[in-house]
Amino acid sequence: MTTFKIPTSNFSPHPSGTFEGQIVAVEDKGQVETQFGLKPKVAIVVESETELMEGGRPYTASLWVTLSSSNKSKLYKTRASLLGRDLTPDERANFQDTELIGMRVGYQVVQREGREGGIFANVDQVWPLKQNQATSEPGREKEEELLLV
Repeated sequence: MTTFKIPTSNFSPHPSGTFEGQIVAVEDKGQVETQFGLKPKVAIVVESETELMEGGRPYTASLWVTLSSSNKSKLYKTRASLLGRDLTPDERANFQDTELIGMRVGYQVVQREGREGGIFANVDQVWPLKQNQATSEPGREKEEELLLV
């Protein structure tokens, strides 16, 4: 008989709160079952500039949106907010990941328990930051807090 050791997970979800970061990817999640049927989804991935994991890597979190041109959709509102203007007719009909990748954003993370357990950290909202706005070094706030104690 062979015994297999099951590895333990050391996954650490992004902490809840408000942070600064950069959009590093837009991932195609394909057709996802929702309460309204199958919908095409993408995840806008934000990498933290202000919060680090124990190993020193930045946390990441995602904003899941439905690919929709409706001006009421989360994707439409997010794009218009981040671009600082209304979308052109071409932008309403097409979405290119390059319009968001590299943008510096403020974002809010909310943690929720999954249907099958576990904690998921999702981006609840994003807003634009000035591209030249100085960002403190990742983890710098924690160092300053330690110095004050």
